[in-house]
Amino acid sequence: MRPSFAVEESLVALGHNMKVARLKRRLPQNILAERAGVSLSTLCKIENGNGGVAIASYAAVLLALDLGTPFAEIGRSDPLSLALETETLPKRIRKSGK
Repeated sequence: MRPSFAVEESLVALGHNMKVARLKRRLPQNILAERAGVSLSTLCKIENGNGGVAIASYAAVLLALDLGTPFAEIGRSDPLSLALETETLPKRIRKSGK
């Protein structure tokens, strides 16, 4: 299944930003790939925003660029979650028997 246009656009922007970060640090692709523990072809795919690359590879390259692990922050500041009280949420949702 192909991702939505918004997802593809986001990945292309992320890949471009990662490439710019690499160039600003004057890191050749082969050195960054080695530091991130990914192949050179995987790094090229990431920089092109390929959606078929594992999220762990994106995270490894971000970490190798000293950009931290931003995935850990996703969902923490979710406005809907903050609006809802965690204690009042059910522990699990059961399927109705209808």
